[in-house]
Order: sequence, then structure tokens, then C-alpha cells
Amino acid sequence: MLFDYVSSSEYDIDINAILEFYNSFNLIKPIDELVANWIEVMRYAYKNNRCYFSYDKNKPCEYYQQIIKIPSIAQFYIHFNVDKAVDVAQNYDFQRLNARRLVYNNVEYEVQNDIKKYHFSCETPIIVIDFPCRLQSEKMVIDGNHRMTSKVIKNQDVNYVKLSIPDTVPLITQTFEKAWYLFAVELNAAIQLKTYNQRKNFLEHQSICKDFLMYMKNSD
Repeated sequence: MLFDYVSSSEYDIDINAILEFYNSFNLIKPIDELVANWIEVMRYAYKNNRCYFSYDKNKPCEYYQQIIKIPSIAQFYIHFNVDKAVDVAQNYDFQRLNARRLVYNNVEYEVQNDIKKYHFSCETPIIVIDFPCRLQSEKMVIDGNHRMTSKVIKNQDVNYVKLSIPDTVPLITQTFEKAWYLFAVELNAAIQLKTYNQRKNFLEHQSICKDFLMYMKNSD
């Protein structure tokens, strides 16, 4: 079972149908082997799913929820602990760029229609992470969508922090979600490589798939 941190309820998915969907990808070698490895990891992660952040309605914590939709098969959620992300972001130097330029650079954000209701510091950096959910290099705002909306409308510069992938993974709330995220990141990285030897080297020396599986088994 998985946990929806927004509605504070458990939910189930057809894991076999989801993994078969990924297994059906017509991928060049050895990326097909990379996918097969991660399918094994995601199956194990789902069966042994753990929540890393306890839900306490008396001590609310903010989570950013991203929906992953597989048409006609299933949908599930990836959650990021925003409170922890804000703490991590303090270790970064913020960058500054025109908000519309960020959008052109494949930074996705949720357009907010109620920005007049919010009293926030528009200079507080938004938090951006890598999120290649459509098998291409994309980034996503997990904190500051109201600020981003305001800056885009006004065509102004926005302060932002881009978290590294190693700093992003600990923000993810559950074992299965972590496994899916790492799968998406590695698949995106592998398909960008030009030659077989580059892809083979990535599979053998850069993929953390087997290490993550060992980490999960040792944590049981």
C-alpha cells in the first residue's frame, strides 16, 4: 500500500500493470537492461514500501504532491517534504533569472489563481528539482508556485535554488516513490547518451540500481 500525504489516506495501485507498461518500452541496448533492473527494484520497493515521514495532523508538515498518470492503467503520487526542502535550500546560494526564461528552460510550475490572497516575500527563493517524468530533461518547482506565478505574470526576475538529485531523494516520502524517481532520473540520463559504449558504461559504473536494492533489503 502507498500513502497519500495530502488526503492522509492509503491507496493501492496495479503494480504489475505499471511495471509491464515500462517493460513494453522499445528501447535500444543496453537501456533495456537498465529498465529491467529498475523494474525488479520497483517491484521490491512496492512490496516492501515504507513511509519515511510520519503523518501527524497535530503537527502539519507541507508536502508537494506530483501526480504520475499512466493512461488507462493507473496513477500514483510522488511526494516531497517541503519543510525539509526549505532547510536543505539554505545550504545553497540562490540564483536569479527572469521567471519566463525559467519556463523556457523547461522549469514547470503550477499556475496559481489566488495569488492576491497570499502575503509572501516575492524575494524568497523558489525551490526547483530535476523531475524527468516524460523521459526528457525537465525541472519542477516544489516550493514557491505562488511566487513563480506572480513573477511570470509581471515578467520579473525570480530568485531560485536548484537542488541536486542527491539532496532531492531524501525529500521523497516513501520507498516506492524513491525507486520510481531514481528510475526516471537514470532512464532520462541513459537515453541522452549517444553511443552503445557510453550507455554500457553508465549501466555498469554509474547506475545505483543494485545499490538501492541492497539498501532496501538491509533496511528491512
